[in-house]
Amino acid sequence: MEYIFDKTPKLDMRTKNFLTVCALLFIGIAFYILNNAVPFRNDDYMYQFVFLTTCDYSLPTPVDIHRPITNISELFSSQYNHYMIMNGRCPVHFLVQLFCGILGKDLFNIITSFIYIFNIYYSCKLIFKTQVSWLHILSVNSIMWIVFPVGYFYAHGIAFAINYLWSMTICLYCLYIFIEAKEKNNVTFLSIINVIICFIGGWSHESFSIPVAGMMFVFSIVMWKKSSCLQKTMAICFCIGTLLIIIAPGTLLRFAHTHNESFQLSKFIDNRMMLLYNLKRPILYLIILLISTSLFKKSFLCYCKNYIHTFTVLCFSFLFMFLLGNINQRALLGTEAYSYILFISIMYSITDKYRKHIKICSLLITAFFFIFVYPQIVKYNYIVNENFSKSYNIYICNETNDITILNINIPFYIKKYVFCLGNAEWELDVIRYLKKNNKHTIIRECR
Repeated sequence: MEYIFDKTPKLDMRTKNFLTVCALLFIGIAFYILNNAVPFRNDDYMYQFVFLTTCDYSLPTPVDIHRPITNISELFSSQYNHYMIMNGRCPVHFLVQLFCGILGKDLFNIITSFIYIFNIYYSCKLIFKTQVSWLHILSVNSIMWIVFPVGYFYAHGIAFAINYLWSMTICLYCLYIFIEAKEKNNVTFLSIINVIICFIGGWSHESFSIPVAGMMFVFSIVMWKKSSCLQKTMAICFCIGTLLIIIAPGTLLRFAHTHNESFQLSKFIDNRMMLLYNLKRPILYLIILLISTSLFKKSFLCYCKNYIHTFTVLCFSFLFMFLLGNINQRALLGTEAYSYILFISIMYSITDKYRKHIKICSLLITAFFFIFVYPQIVKYNYIVNENFSKSYNIYICNETNDITILNINIPFYIKKYVFCLGNAEWELDVIRYLKKNNKHTIIRECR
């Protein structure tokens, strides 16, 4: 299949690669600017401390606010407790506590910007199945920011970014290398590294890993004779990692705590209807896919052949969310991500004959985002986060009992990019507990 941007103006390969690298660095710097404005918040405060061996789901548990993490040994013992009482995402929360407790926000801002670059790059690889160009990168980045709830990637702090952006990135990479390993049987150093990455990817975040594990399991069984040894090994390691999340004592305890009510059909129906509403974007993408089936039969068949793996992942993601019944927006990010990739791919594949028009449209979308939308996102993020930091400093240094955060009028089209905090939020309760004994861990200095 030919794609929209394959016939670009004639440039030598070195120039194309240079422009691609420049585009990746550009979006990485743009993402770094946003991360640099965000202070510690939400779970970041909690993950600075060693987790306890019990959790009653009320503050200050599950952490010991008298034991801030200062070294790696405390981090390992904390993560063991976390695995037993909270959830099974050990690799993810190991990194969260490493940055929150030891390495700090400045280094995190740099590393997470590179993670975001990889995220966009491998999204493009899954969408276009060709050499990634600078226009692929800029257009996919811009469209994703317009339609995707990207605020969870940076605006909510370290814990959210690692849980969702980092987990999403490694799962997208594992999906890509699994597809590419179809005919690879030779053992190389890179293949060994990829197998290890698959194990870690499966052990990242259930919203992203369970759908991919389901796809790998099905394809390994159905295509067992045709799939390569490397593919089978990747699938096994990824599924083992995912299993470690599912069977974790903390995961089972948390599931029991949130599903301890007796079954009621009316509540079940209300919950699933709300779930379908929160999945309105992925459902819209599927409707577009069904419409394209009747209008572009030839393109659709070709599309299914090229994107059957990602489509299967999306089906498993829908099934997992429906069975779980979790309507929290951040829990649905896996379904959002996989449906977004399919949406962009189907739109480009069925409009292949209009590649010149699509190229112009992509340039206009990119220009619109970076000229009109992105500056507003930066502006309001800096205003909100500066306001938060000043309010925290006054609260901590003056020993006041209440924290006052000024209300800021944010345009409706910017709200999803900015994390706003109200006076009754959980974050303030955390600060109240921590400030009693550990002021230095909350605010770097009093101004």
